[in-house]
Amino acid sequence: MQALEREHASVPAYTLLATALSEQGYKREAIECMRTVVALAPDCLEARGLLSLELRHACDWDSLDKDVAALTALLQACDPSAARPTAAFGLLSLPLAPELQRVGAACEAQARAGQVQHWSFPGIEAAPARWRIGLLSFDFRDHPVSQLLVEVLEQIDRSQFEVFLYSYGPDDGTAMRRRVERAADHFVNLQGLSDYHAAHRIHQDGTVLMFDLMGFTSGARPAILAYRPAPVQVGFLGFPGSSGAPYIDYLVGDEIVTPLMLENLYSEKLAQMPRCFLPNGRWRPLPKVGNGAGESNRQAYGLPQDAFVMCAFNQPYKILPTVFDAWCAVLRALPRAVLWLNEANPQVRENVLRQATLRGIDPQRLHFARRISYEAHFSRLAMADVFVDTWPYNGHTTVADALWAGVPVVTLSGNAYASRVAASALDSVGLGELAFMKIGDYVAAIITLGQDAGLLADYRRHLEAQRFTAPLFDACGYADDLAGLMQRMLQRWQAGLAPEHLPAFHPTEADRPVVEG
Repeated sequence: MQALEREHASVPAYTLLATALSEQGYKREAIECMRTVVALAPDCLEARGLLSLELRHACDWDSLDKDVAALTALLQACDPSAARPTAAFGLLSLPLAPELQRVGAACEAQARAGQVQHWSFPGIEAAPARWRIGLLSFDFRDHPVSQLLVEVLEQIDRSQFEVFLYSYGPDDGTAMRRRVERAADHFVNLQGLSDYHAAHRIHQDGTVLMFDLMGFTSGARPAILAYRPAPVQVGFLGFPGSSGAPYIDYLVGDEIVTPLMLENLYSEKLAQMPRCFLPNGRWRPLPKVGNGAGESNRQAYGLPQDAFVMCAFNQPYKILPTVFDAWCAVLRALPRAVLWLNEANPQVRENVLRQATLRGIDPQRLHFARRISYEAHFSRLAMADVFVDTWPYNGHTTVADALWAGVPVVTLSGNAYASRVAASALDSVGLGELAFMKIGDYVAAIITLGQDAGLLADYRRHLEAQRFTAPLFDACGYADDLAGLMQRMLQRWQAGLAPEHLPAFHPTEADRPVVEG
């Protein structure tokens, strides 16, 4: 018994080691380390979740069904109020019931928050001249969160709001970091501060509304917000699902991503934007290619000039066997089609080529894209004919990038937040018909695009014409919509009312009270 206890005492150390190895790019070593953890503690949710995620980072699906069954059983047996690490982020990209994902997030929130003392807040009789709002993140750097958000931050009405950005991540020295810093009224570096002292700084600043941009993504410190340094706390952008945390009052979504009929999937109250919840802007570089898909430049990236190019640049962990099966069905139906994937690590190429062979697909019809600069990315992306999305975890920034580059996106939607993002983005550029609910319809739509050059060209022309008019890329309009949503949250708090669902308010609707009892 003592030997067994010593083994289990090593589980947290193995888990930390595996995470560190993964972050440094040592995927094989991280996987072996996590296998050791699972062998030591088969009922450890965190270990099983991390192992599954690491395997999917390499597109290794051999044990996926077994992993999903084990995680499902463990989550079904969980008490949602228990403090139990679950690796909640990795659960979002698995074919799990959204209700179980919420359970996993709730357990993770309890485990990460610890026992903390909340601060209290005196009420106020009148609204200040400017509300102090804060955004908390590890990712104020050259990262998708900052790429999506920076232009909106610049457009927030400073006559209504004073913006504090609270950063506890690294300064990567990039132009994006400098731009984000300039976009704030106050850029506060919390690195080196404990969770308590970071929360205390936020509280002392008088910040009344705090956005958490992290959830349980890499680098997150949810314990800071567990102290409740602000009276209104909101989940936003970084974590596409419920936090399960009692200290997060609202989750920002929209009518497609977070419809009120699915409120049971969330611990937060749903705060709906009137348009797509995904912030964007028009600062992205324009593709430097000619007409259509830029066929004349394809050879530089090893692509056949006359092929129908299906681009799938989402992270490999989002690719599941059912997704790959659908893509292979298209490849079988369209002899000139090729699949273009993101080669995030060496194991991806090896495993994906093996899986293609097992499905009777010539490995030469698969092509791989390596990391290049964000500026060059759009010209390369424009060479694709269609972006084929993943599920149950859709693309977010990758989908917005494709649409900006003039590449139509075909997606499959489900009930979970992460599986409805692309549908919302498509609706926001007038292409909602490319979001499907059935795999067969998804496959058929891609095949149709591969067979109908005129239809494909129409979609591309539509997107190119929409770049500077579509709501998806309207940062100024988004900032105005967000301001209206923040005012509704703050006015409820000021009136002494508890958080409540805030359905999207459309300016064209008849005026109705901002605060409802």
